[in-house]
Parts: sequence; structure tokens; C-alpha cells
Amino acid sequence: ITILHAGSGNRVITAIEFLSPTNKIPGPSRERYRRKQQDYIDAGLNLVEIDLIRAGVFTLAVPHRSIDEHYRTTYQICVRRMMRPDAAEVYRAPLQERLPIIRIPLRPKDRDVPLDLQDVIDQCYRRGRYSVINYQADPIPQFSLPEARWADELLRAAGLRPELDENRK
Repeated sequence: ITILHAGSGNRVITAIEFLSPTNKIPGPSRERYRRKQQDYIDAGLNLVEIDLIRAGVFTLAVPHRSIDEHYRTTYQICVRRMMRPDAAEVYRAPLQERLPIIRIPLRPKDRDVPLDLQDVIDQCYRRGRYSVINYQADPIPQFSLPEARWADELLRAAGLRPELDENRK
């Protein structure tokens, strides 16, 4: 997704990237994404990366070692601003919590625009064909034990998995 500045001939000011599985698997697709990522930074654009993919290697445009342990969650969001190219904002996004509202940077003189990621994902779920997914099966890659328990309870409460027999709990 790109945000353009109409007053400057539709110049891109912000790029929003939702990472895909191929962006995180070593190989040509990941290398292409890493080049695109660097092109955005070299061009002086704002870059917002939304990583909702649990598999693969760390790919955000910030060194993994620079992220505080508290912010190394299941999902992550990174915002790099054109006015602060050497800094990055990293948002926590643990699986068991609501996705955050993130700030989308525009031009330096403009206020950030809030983006409620959970609302976006909820809309995608409602409009997509996610009812055809087999929620009986475990995801790949598998969740950690606490995440698996949480997801199982959530799916049972939503009627997407059968309730456990009282004798099997």
C-alpha cells in the first residue's frame, strides 16, 4: 500500500508493507523484498512493516538485536520515519492480545494517522472466505503450548471446534 502526496505529482511518501511468507523464507523472494525495503529507506520514504507471519526469519527493516526482549512478540510492526531514518518504532503484537492501533506517518508537517490493525483484520476476516478453513487442525507452524491453549479456547467459544467431552478434559 502506498500513500501519495497529491500536491507533489503523486509522489510516494509512505509505504505500508504486509509481510508475506515468501518475504521471510531465505531465497530470491526474500532478497527482492530486502532490496525493496532498502530502496524505500534510500528514497527517504516512511516505511511501515506489518509482520503477521509466524514462520520464517526476521525480516523487518530494523536489526533484530536492537529490539528489546519485551517487544519480541508473535507478531511485530515496525515504523521507520523519513525524518528519523536511523530510528524505528516497534509495536508489540502478542497473539493473545488485540492488535495495536499504529501511527502511520505522512509528511513531516502532517499529523500521524491512526490505523486500528485489529479492525482491519476483523474486516478482512468477515469479507474473506475464512469459514472454509479447517479450524480442527493445528496451524503450521504450531503454536507454543500457552498460545495453543488460548487459541483452542477461542475456537471452541466461537463454535469452530467441538467442545471437549467432560471425561476428556
